[in-house]
Amino acid sequence: AYFRSREVPGPRPVAVATGVMLLAGGVLVLTGWSRFIGAGLLFLVLFPGAFALHPFWREPDPAARLRERAQFLMTLALAGAALLVAYYGHTFWPLAVVP
Repeated sequence: AYFRSREVPGPRPVAVATGVMLLAGGVLVLTGWSRFIGAGLLFLVLFPGAFALHPFWREPDPAARLRERAQFLMTLALAGAALLVAYYGHTFWPLAVVP
């Protein structure tokens, strides 16, 4: 329903694909297996999602614009964190659940 309200084309398949990519990427990073691929999946969802789902520049209402801008910047920050995890994907990962 949220993707439909944001006029995303094909909202149901996009929502399913996004969910699968976020889950797979999160599990790969959490377990420490193939962190580069997991972080890449997270980045591929988060970066374009920030622009598609939180276009604060289109909001006429100042309060709604402020909320959307905060969500936009938060999503971009998470995408940047995913890039950082991907960059350090080859090193020892002390936060991994599985050694």
